[in-house]
Amino acid sequence: TPMEPPMLVRLVTSSVQALWPLYAGGRIDSAQHIRQAQIDEAQQQFSLKQQAAFETLTQRYYGLVLARQVVGTRQKLEQALRRHLDQARKLEQQGQIAAVERLSAESAAAKAHVETLAAQRQSEIAELALANLVQPSTRFEPNQPLFIHSQLPPAEEFVQQTLATHPGLKLLAAKQQQADGLLTLEQGKRLPELFLFGNYSLYEQDTLAAKMAPDWLVGVGVKVPLVSRDGLSDTVQAATTTQVQVKQLLAQLRQDLTLLVEKSWREADLAREQYQALEVTERLAQENVRLREQAFRQGLGTSLDVEDAQSKLAGVLTQRQAAAYQYVVCLARLLTLCGRQDEFSHYQQSNRIEVAS
Repeated sequence: TPMEPPMLVRLVTSSVQALWPLYAGGRIDSAQHIRQAQIDEAQQQFSLKQQAAFETLTQRYYGLVLARQVVGTRQKLEQALRRHLDQARKLEQQGQIAAVERLSAESAAAKAHVETLAAQRQSEIAELALANLVQPSTRFEPNQPLFIHSQLPPAEEFVQQTLATHPGLKLLAAKQQQADGLLTLEQGKRLPELFLFGNYSLYEQDTLAAKMAPDWLVGVGVKVPLVSRDGLSDTVQAATTTQVQVKQLLAQLRQDLTLLVEKSWREADLAREQYQALEVTERLAQENVRLREQAFRQGLGTSLDVEDAQSKLAGVLTQRQAAAYQYVVCLARLLTLCGRQDEFSHYQQSNRIEVAS
C-alpha cells in the first residue's frame, strides 16, 4: 500500500520581545551630543541675526539724525547768505558796492537754497530707510543726538570679550561638536554592541512543542560586525576631514574677528580725534565769517569773501557731524561684536559730548 504523507502541524504563539541596548560603540551618546550641538547652532544663528539687526538699526537711526543735522546746517547757511543778500542790496542802493557784488550774493543765496533742498531729500530717504526697517509708513522724530566720548576703553578689552562671547565662534564650536560626534558615531559602527533582551509568551497553542518552550526568558546579547558593505572607511575619513576643516575655520574666524575689532576701534578713535581737532577749525571759521562780514559792511571786502567764509563754516560743521556719526557707528559695531549691545544706551547717556546741530 502507498505511504500516507506526514501530517503538517501549525504552531501558533504570541509573545512580547524587548531589547535594551547597553553599549552601542558610543553611538547613542554621540547622537545626543550632535542633536544638542544642532540646537546650540540654531541659537547662535539667531544671535548673529540679532546683532546684525541692531547694527543696521543703529546705522539707519543715526543716519537719519545726521541727515537732519545736515539739513539744519544748510538752512543756517541759506539764512546767513540771505541776510548777506539783503545787506548787499542796501549797500548797492547807497552806492557803496557795485551791482556785481549784489549779483554774487544772489547767486550764493540761490545755490544755498538748492543745497538745502538736496539735504532735505537725503533726509527723507534716510527716514524711509529707517521706516522700512522698523515700521513702514511711519514718520520718525529721532530724540537722541549724535555724540562722542573723550576717550574709549582699550581695544584689548573689546578683543578679549569678542573672542569669549561672539556667536560666530560659538556657532563653529557647535559645528565642531557635531563633527566630533559624527566621527565617534562612524567609528562606533566598527565596535561590538551589547544589549539585554527578554521574551514573554502571551499565548501558546496546546501542543507538545509549546509546552516544552519556556514561558519567558532573559539574556545578554552581543553583536559583533565582521564584514560591512557600508564603506565605513570612507565615512570615517569624511568625518575626519570635516573635523579638520571646522577647526581651521574656527582659527581663521578668531583671527578675522580680532582684526575687525581692532579696525573698528581705530576707526572710532580716529573719528573721535577728528571731531575734537575740528573744534579749533570751527572757531577759526566763525571768526573768519565775522571779520569778512564786518569788512564787507565797511566796503573793505567783497561779497565773494563773505560767501566763501560762510561756506567754509558750514563745511566744517558738516565734517564734525560726519565724524560723530562715524564714531557712533563704530562704537555700536564694537559693542555688537563683543555681545554688549545692551550697553549702548549707557554709552548714549554716560559722559557723552553731545554734537550740536
